[in-house]
Amino acid sequence: MKKVLIELLILLGIGGILWAAFAIFIKMPERPTLISIENEQSIGERMLTVFYNLMDLLRKTIYILILYSL
Repeated sequence: MKKVLIELLILLGIGGILWAAFAIFIKMPERPTLISIENEQSIGERMLTVFYNLMDLLRKTIYILILYSL
């Protein structure tokens, strides 16, 4: 149980560091910019691909955790 809490704190720490890095280094435009429908579709397809890859990684990670906990 203690190991799980330590891993949870590590993951939260990594998330906090990523959030801080994004907040500091990534500057969003002050005024919204319009993009074409083609660009919007391309961005949406890329985001969907990343989402599916992350969900697949999460599924595999959960499977491995369950497998090793038995």
